[in-house]
Amino acid sequence: MPGPRRRDRHQKILELVNDDRRVSVSSLGEMFGVSEMTIRRDFMRLEAEGALRRVHGGAVPVKRRPFEIRTGRFEAEKTRIAKRTADLVKNGESIAIDTGTTTHYVARALRDRSDLFVVTNSINVAAELGQSAGRVLLTGGMVLPELSLVGPVASDAIRQLHVDKLVLGAGGITLDRGVTYFDLDEVAVRRALLEIADTVIVVADHSKFGRDNTVSLASLERVNVIVTDAAPSLEYRDYCAGHDIELIVA
Repeated sequence: MPGPRRRDRHQKILELVNDDRRVSVSSLGEMFGVSEMTIRRDFMRLEAEGALRRVHGGAVPVKRRPFEIRTGRFEAEKTRIAKRTADLVKNGESIAIDTGTTTHYVARALRDRSDLFVVTNSINVAAELGQSAGRVLLTGGMVLPELSLVGPVASDAIRQLHVDKLVLGAGGITLDRGVTYFDLDEVAVRRALLEIADTVIVVADHSKFGRDNTVSLASLERVNVIVTDAAPSLEYRDYCAGHDIELIVA
């Protein structure tokens, strides 16, 4: 696992590459006081996470895989996760649904419900539920290619609300850093969602366990339920049992 200094450096690199569109190995080496080889290793790790793309002498932002393509990955598994998660939502409850592919499947599984109040920053989720799930509140904000809404407008709107449950996706799950992501813009909105929810349900297929992205959203102690498609390793099962986290294998 990367140490704290490396994680801080990775987060700053991502901020710079998103702001400047291109960063160089030499300038980052001078900025952080490390060797160019260290920066190249940083780039290699971040590229492996899908957070940037290496080019000659530097790095540039990477376009994430189109939403439709990623939605089709582990389709059967995500469908099982979604159906099991929908069973956890009681009649008349208020729920927040995060943006993401697995959470999109959860929205589909809730389409026949007409008694819910749903808060989301995902245009895709709102489109799934807008005509069937009762009342749907779509936050404002800046639109990302993922069709998620981010920025202060989205976060401020969320913080005025309260929900019974939050259905939260995950870029990765580790024991030491909890739920992780590599998208800095979406993390701020997810933190606002965490603030307003009584119960947090993380939905994640088996590939997310052990995946350590750059930004830590929340420790696993903030999570009440994890719904996945296959039992994770014994250390994850023991951690959940010892921290009163319900682990559901769909």
